[in-house]
Amino acid sequence: MNDHAHEPHVANRAYRVSGAILGVLLVASGIYVLWTDAVDLLALGGVALLIAFGGNLLFSAWRGRASWLGKLGPLP
Repeated sequence: MNDHAHEPHVANRAYRVSGAILGVLLVASGIYVLWTDAVDLLALGGVALLIAFGGNLLFSAWRGRASWLGKLGPLP
């Protein structure tokens, strides 16, 4: 199944570039939190989420598909 048929905005170059930039920022934020001195269990959970969502945004921008954050739907 092709995601472009159902979601044509995902193939837009500006959408993909902005998703890639946000993905890099999320991954960089996760790495920054990991390198701080005050790392506890809650911080490690946040790091895992930041890196997972950022990596998924990067992969989705590269492949031209909808990311996990894009599949959440319209948020208020």
